[in-house]
Amino acid sequence: MSTTPENLVNITSTSQFQELLSKDLNRVSLINFWVPWAEQCTTMNEIVLELAKKYPTVLVLQVHRLSLFLSLLPSPKSVCVTGRS
Repeated sequence: MSTTPENLVNITSTSQFQELLSKDLNRVSLINFWVPWAEQCTTMNEIVLELAKKYPTVLVLQVHRLSLFLSLLPSPKSVCVTGRS
């Protein structure tokens, strides 16, 4: 059974995201934005997990909600999302 490394954090709020990033400005951070309905994200999540295990000094943040991601942006006037059909 695989355990989640201490340096891998699932972000649940904007304030948590900001607090963790500002806690140590000299630390390398990897931020993985993902959504559950994208197959590529599932694959990337596995890679990010392995990176977190391999590099325990890196802060790895998993941001898993589009609404949270949008709340982190500085007051966008509009958002354009494109993709393949």
